[in-house]
Amino acid sequence: MNIKYVAIVAIVLIVGSYFFFTKKGFVQEERDTIVVGTSADYQPFAFVDPKRNEIVGFDIDVITEVVKRLGKQIEIKDMPFASLIFGLLSNDIDIVAAGMSPSQKRAQTVSFSQAYIEPDPFMIITKKSNAPIQTIEQLQGKRVAVNTGYTAEAYVAERKNIEVVRLTNPAESLMALKSGAVDAFVCARSVAMAMMHQGNFAQDLDVAVIPDTGDGCALALNKKNTELLLKVNNALQSMAEDGALQALKMKWNLQ
Repeated sequence: MNIKYVAIVAIVLIVGSYFFFTKKGFVQEERDTIVVGTSADYQPFAFVDPKRNEIVGFDIDVITEVVKRLGKQIEIKDMPFASLIFGLLSNDIDIVAAGMSPSQKRAQTVSFSQAYIEPDPFMIITKKSNAPIQTIEQLQGKRVAVNTGYTAEAYVAERKNIEVVRLTNPAESLMALKSGAVDAFVCARSVAMAMMHQGNFAQDLDVAVIPDTGDGCALALNKKNTELLLKVNNALQSMAEDGALQALKMKWNLQ
C-alpha cells in the first residue's frame, strides 16, 4: 500500500476523531462565552422583568457574577425546567442556574457546585376562605398543585391519598388555587414569598411551612466538565468570603 496514502488516511482519522470527541463533549474546550440554562418562570430565582423584557433574579445575578470572576462572557438560555439537565448532557448549555436542588437522583446524572443558598423549606399555600391547612397530613384527599420537575413535586407525590396536579409554573398554580381548581399549592418558601408580594395574590391566601423539608440550591454542570466545576466552586467560595453572595441574598429577600 502506498505509504503517502496511509499517512493521509491516518491524518484524516486523527483530525476527524478530534472534532467528533470535542463535539460530544469528551474534550473540554476553553471558550470565551459560557452558556447558562435557566427557567425564567420561578421568582425570585429567574423570571422575566416585564418593564425591561429581560430575565432577572437571584440566580441570574449569582451566575453573572460567577462568570465575570471567571473572565468570561455569559449567554442566558431560557428553557423549560424539565429540559435543563438534558441541555447539559447534550452540551447545549454549560451550566444550569435555576434554583436547582442537588438531589441524590440528579447527582447521578450531573455534577453540582457547592450550595449557594441554604435549605429552602416547602410551604402549603391555601385560600383563607377554605378550612385552614397547616400540615402535610391535612392535604390527604385534596387536589394539590405542584410544579413539574421541582423537588416539591417529588415530596408531595410520595404522600398517600393526595391528588397531585402538575402545572408548569407558580403563576399557573396560584391561578388554579384562586379559581378553586386545586385546594392547595406546595412550593419552596422563597418562591411563595416572592409570589405573595405581587399584586393582590396575598389578600386571600394562607401559608404554612412544612417542617424538615427543602434543600439548598446549587449550579449544575456536565459531569465531564470537571475543570469548569472547579473554577465555579472557587468563584462561589470567593463570593461567600467577600460578602457578594450575602449582598445578593439581601437584594432578593432570601435571608
